Amino acid sequence: PHGSRWEKLLTALAAVQAWSEQVDRQESRLREVTGFGANPGELRMYEYVPAGLPAQAPLVVVLHGCTQSAASYNKGSGWSTLADRHGFALLLPQQQWNNNPLRCFNWFKPEDIERNQGEPESIRQMVEHMLGAHSLDRRRIYVTGTSSGGAMTAVMLATHPELFAGGAVIAGVPYRAAKGMQEGLETIFQGRNLAPAEWGGRVRAASPHQGPWPKLSVWHGDADTAVKPVNAEELIKQWSDLHAVPLQPTLEMTVSGYPRRVWLSTTGEEVIESYTVTGMAHGAPLDPGPAPHQCGTAAPFFNAVGISSTHRIADFWGLLAEQPAQAAHETAATAAVPPSGDAPAGATAAGQARAKPLANGGDAQQQEAPSASGASRRPADAEQGSGSRRPFGLDVHGIISASLEAA
Repeated sequence: PHGSRWEKLLTALAAVQAWSEQVDRQESRLREVTGFGANPGELRMYEYVPAGLPAQAPLVVVLHGCTQSAASYNKGSGWSTLADRHGFALLLPQQQWNNNPLRCFNWFKPEDIERNQGEPESIRQMVEHMLGAHSLDRRRIYVTGTSSGGAMTAVMLATHPELFAGGAVIAGVPYRAAKGMQEGLETIFQGRNLAPAEWGGRVRAASPHQGPWPKLSVWHGDADTAVKPVNAEELIKQWSDLHAVPLQPTLEMTVSGYPRRVWLSTTGEEVIESYTVTGMAHGAPLDPGPAPHQCGTAAPFFNAVGISSTHRIADFWGLLAEQPAQAAHETAATAAVPPSGDAPAGATAAGQARAKPLANGGDAQQQEAPSASGASRRPADAEQGSGSRRPFGLDVHGIISASLEAA
C-alpha cells in the first residue's frame, strides 16, 4: 500500500546520494579511525577533533541519514563549524552500503536496536575510543541525527541512557517503533499511536538503567511526507513518560518564526524541547551564513528555513558556553573549508536571545526534526571507495522489489 510513497522517497534519496558523493570526493575535514573495537555492526568511524582541543571537552555523536555519509552530513549540518567555535569533539559513525541498500542505519532491525549488539554496540565502542584517545568528558556526551540517523539516535538514547547527557532527534521516530521492514514503512508513512506509558516502557526495558534520563530535543517539519510528523509527537510521549512530565508543555513560544514547546522538570530544568518547523519538508532545518548563530550548507534534505537546528541543539545542551579551541587553530581549520556558506564566525554566549513564553509577548531571535531497508553485512573495509560502487542514480524499482521481498 506504500509503494508510491516509497518510490517518491527513493527518488528524492537519489538526489541526496548524488550530492553526498560529490561532497565525499571533495571534503577532508574528517579523519577515519580503525581498530576501535570488535565492531559487531560493521560501521565505519570518523572523527573531527579541533586542533588545540583541551582535555575534558564534550563529545557529540552525529548520525547521518539514508544515502548520506559522515562527511556530507557534517557539511550540510555544520557541526564541525560549531566544534571549532565552541570547543568540542565530533564522532561521526557511517553506515555501509553492504549493511543497508540505502545506507540507512538499521533502526528497525531487531539485531540492531538492542544493547550490547549490532550497530548500537559499534557506536558505543567508538564513543569509548574517543573518550580514551582524546581525554574527553564522559559526563558530557550527546547524540543527534536526522531521518534514519534520528531514529538511531532514539535507539542509542534508549539502549545506553547512562552514556548520554542529551540527544536530539530530527525527522525521526520513537524507540522500538518498528520491527522489520514492513513495520518500518508503516511507521514512517502512517505513524504508530501508543500510550505514553507503553512507549516509555519500551525504553525502560532496553537497559538496566532506570534514570535519570537524557534531555531531548525534537525537530520535525510539518510538511514532511517522508516521515509523518506524528512521529515527533509519539517521541514526545515516550520521553515525557520517562521524565515524568505531563504531555502538556510547560512553555510555548515562537523562535525565529517557528513554534517551540518546552517541558520543565520539577526542578525547573528543560528536559524536553520540540520545534515544529512549519512548511518544511523532510530533512534538517538550517540557517546557513557567517553569523554566530548560523552554520551549514543548503542541500537535499538540508533545508535553509531561517533557523539552525545545529546551533539550537548545541545551545539546548549547554555547549555554546564552551571555550573555543585556540583562535589560530580555528582560523587554520576554517581556511581549509571550501566556500559554501558554512564559514565559521566568532563564538557566541549560550543563552543569547533565549525565547520567552508567548503569554509574555516574547519572540526570540536566532536560536534553536528514517528510512528502511536491510541486507547482509560485509567487512568494514569492503566499502572503501564506495563512491565508485554506487552510481548517482538509485535503482528505485529494484530497491522497492527487494524491500517488499524482505518484508
